Amino acid sequence: FTRTPEVRSYMKNRGVSEESIKTFRLGYAIPQEKGWRTLLEHLRTKGYQEAEMEKVGLVLRKESTKSQLPVTHYQLPPTSYYDRFRNRIMFPITDPNGRVVGFGGRVFGEATETVAKYINTPQTILYDKSRVLYGFDKAKLELRRTNTAVLVEGYMDALMAHQAGTANTVAVSGTALTPQQLQMLRRLCDKLLMSFDSDEAGESATRRSIDLALEAGFEVQIIGLEAKDPADVVRDNPAVWKRAVEEAKEVIAFFLSRTLERFDARGVEGKRAISKSVLPLVAKIKGGPRAERKTG
Repeated sequence: FTRTPEVRSYMKNRGVSEESIKTFRLGYAIPQEKGWRTLLEHLRTKGYQEAEMEKVGLVLRKESTKSQLPVTHYQLPPTSYYDRFRNRIMFPITDPNGRVVGFGGRVFGEATETVAKYINTPQTILYDKSRVLYGFDKAKLELRRTNTAVLVEGYMDALMAHQAGTANTVAVSGTALTPQQLQMLRRLCDKLLMSFDSDEAGESATRRSIDLALEAGFEVQIIGLEAKDPADVVRDNPAVWKRAVEEAKEVIAFFLSRTLERFDARGVEGKRAISKSVLPLVAKIKGGPRAERKTG
């Protein structure tokens, strides 16, 4: 960021502190206007071959002599490889021991139909997104100490939650919650607090994650944020985020309350809605196999 003050200014406006930038090792991949092969050329000076860079997801290979990229007045050099990440704020993704295995890149500026807001390292020999949780290496001691994991959706959500003092926060990275990720957490804690999008699609994904967590033996609670992302809540007022975490509702109480807001419990339709929303969760809690938590 030292060479790109506009990016540093953007992160400051998002509420990200200098300490968080250093702790999470954030960076910036320069735009194609300044070079399509900046990282590639740097890695070549370190002795790496293009095929090796491609294998770990850092560069892409042109499919043909005609570029498949949007037509601009900036042209690719006459080579078959170019940098995967360009004009993106870079979030290193690490394994439980803090070793970088992949990256998430947020476009600096506005996403468009041809430019995705986020792109991630693809599945590689180092990076299996179903077995990685963003921030896990930084959260693991606090997970054990509090016996609780706070689970959020995005890189910025996790980073800002840590900045606000909830250092037991981790994020899924570009995937739905998986049994492998739950197993990582289950070794260290028994309680799982979830914060996900409150729209219909987000709630549906949350329900699937809740089912998996209950089956894995977690005590599950839901953090209510009134349609805001954790990162935005922390930026506006960290105390509001911490209070929301402290006041997280037990999962059945949360969905019962949500259902009662939408339906009249005295009517047939309301009773059916409550049964459909809540009873499957009760069944998971009563019948789900309890996972043995490992120590050490």
